[in-house]
Amino acid sequence: MAHGLRWEVPAGWESPLRLPELRELHVHTIAFVTTFRPSAAVALAAKTNPAAVVLVLAKPEHRQRVAQLGAVWADVDANASSVRRFASMYRQSVGGSPAYWRFCHSRWLLLAAHLRVRPPPRDGAVVVLDDDVLLFERVEQRLRGLAAQKPQAHVDTAINGAFLLASAPALQRFAAFLWALYALPAADLVDVAWQFGNPAQLSALPSRLRSRIDPVMIRNGRYPVFTDMDSMNAFRLLSRRKELPENLRVRWSTGFRRGDCLQVNRVAQGSAVWNGSVMWLDGMPHHGLDIQKAQPYCYFHLQGPAAKDVLMRPMLLAAGLEPTML
Repeated sequence: MAHGLRWEVPAGWESPLRLPELRELHVHTIAFVTTFRPSAAVALAAKTNPAAVVLVLAKPEHRQRVAQLGAVWADVDANASSVRRFASMYRQSVGGSPAYWRFCHSRWLLLAAHLRVRPPPRDGAVVVLDDDVLLFERVEQRLRGLAAQKPQAHVDTAINGAFLLASAPALQRFAAFLWALYALPAADLVDVAWQFGNPAQLSALPSRLRSRIDPVMIRNGRYPVFTDMDSMNAFRLLSRRKELPENLRVRWSTGFRRGDCLQVNRVAQGSAVWNGSVMWLDGMPHHGLDIQKAQPYCYFHLQGPAAKDVLMRPMLLAAGLEPTML
């Protein structure tokens, strides 16, 4: 159990004791963090949310690309020194590229560090999206629905964290939690990973991937699959149970669904959306073939390379983006 562990907020990552509640906020920033060429999902977010600042933390060589997409560029490496120690503390417990999984965690610290230097207004909410999320909704409408249903929440997540809505101080608190988590003594970190991760057989991994699992995570030939999204879930539940210090907790909302548009958290192969059974009206996708009864979609999550390869281009063209943006 995580109760009784010594959680310490690292110096420089402190946040105000009182966090803004979602009902006090308006959408100010929609943020993407990537080390690859930013996708045209950025341009779609800018198109559907013209009142928001769309921010992309990306490599310097992608600065022109970000401008082409109608967004504001910031150097993803500008605060790299502040998270270098975190990278040295990180213990991998998932198959795949070590660099990729380190980045999946450190991106939250990089964004929080950027927003600490260039904060939005006090009442400005920050939306964080993976760049395989095609956003068709006005996020301000989502925020107003959340404010009505869950007025005391500080954070809301959809798509298991690929779509996050929070204030900058709440986002900074998640970054502080990640740092505090990996600063725990190894035995305590492993206990948290086993509590909130998904146990898997080490032998089920290809031999070339087994060595990527940190040995401290392995118990009796098994290891917990523990990603940044599992860390986020741990943060949510430990906050709810009050097993974290008060200055490290948040009130978290999950499962909110808008009643006026449809959320597709994963476009499954062979589904109606995959097969193109979508009605496009004024650049917006709708479910159904009857114009009078068709329901708009909030977003599509094109999880996995196949979905992106098959659907990204035709959907963004149907949404009215210029081919040069793709």
